[in-house]
Amino acid sequence: MTPTETVFWKPEGSSAKSLNPTAERRRPLGAVEAIKGQSADLEAYIALLRNRVQSLIDNAEDKEYTAQALYRSLLRVGLANVRPPNIERVAHELIFDSLKVRHRLAVLGVPGKLPKVFLKSDLDAERVVRRTSLEDWANALTTPLEMIFVCPKPDAWSRVFLALERAWKQQGRSGVAPPRPLILSGWWGSDDYDKAHCWQGTIEWARNCGLENLIPQFTVRERYEVAELSVVVDADEFVSRFSFHEPKPVPSRELLDSSHRILVARWSTIAGPVLAETTQPWGFSGNKKRRLNVLANPGIKPPWGEWNQFLVGHDRSSFTAFRRGINEAIAPHEVDSVIFNTARW
Repeated sequence: MTPTETVFWKPEGSSAKSLNPTAERRRPLGAVEAIKGQSADLEAYIALLRNRVQSLIDNAEDKEYTAQALYRSLLRVGLANVRPPNIERVAHELIFDSLKVRHRLAVLGVPGKLPKVFLKSDLDAERVVRRTSLEDWANALTTPLEMIFVCPKPDAWSRVFLALERAWKQQGRSGVAPPRPLILSGWWGSDDYDKAHCWQGTIEWARNCGLENLIPQFTVRERYEVAELSVVVDADEFVSRFSFHEPKPVPSRELLDSSHRILVARWSTIAGPVLAETTQPWGFSGNKKRRLNVLANPGIKPPWGEWNQFLVGHDRSSFTAFRRGINEAIAPHEVDSVIFNTARW
């Protein structure tokens, strides 16, 4: 049997349009080993990065201690959940499943522009993969950044969106419309990770449509920059801090039990036949119990992209309809967000 040939690849160059182009971090963070000829889409790349981290853990003298050290280093900077990961799936849970780690990588320009397939091997990338310890890799990911470009400020972002939308219409409205900017209420209702992800989605959309030339170099006054990305703001906290309406009351246990029974009994109708086979309502969480936790099959992709992430080119409206169906079924109770858990499936 012919042995499988592998190649090494690392992020190259810097882009003024990436969030925080730092070549010194991109090399140790983003170098990976792949099978020659393997597809180089983003999900495949993140899986390779996960494999690299898991290999470092598996080869450590004390696997459990090493995994816990990685978890604690990410937790200190808000890049890991409070619940410790499964020891056998540490890299998958901390890297592949983590939107926050993916956002931090994007902030640092990782992976940057990927080839269509991994073909040529990079000797420097091989040296980086073989010589970078897990501690050095984690330090490159977690060391505080200087000033991070998150996205344009609302006025500049709005101008870019209008230019992209106008060009998209002139092209015959082919494909999906450009992602809507997080401005006005969207600006105040989102954290820096949301803004960064949305802006990166806009860049990706423009690149796919051949309209990247419409994304300008922003002036200092047009750039929204922070020293550290803010973490997710709980919906209930946001309402209490920024809303002029009366805060929602905490629902009674009877109402929550009734709502859950309705979801279980009518899930096939609420979710639809396809999603009903791959998801299951689990329960409510949050201070006001306005977050629905749903178990989801990790081997299936929803129509909006990833279970907990909207991807460019996918049907975001399908999630909106999904959540609307949930709220119509459990009224007068309602949920602001739906969180999918694939680990418990």
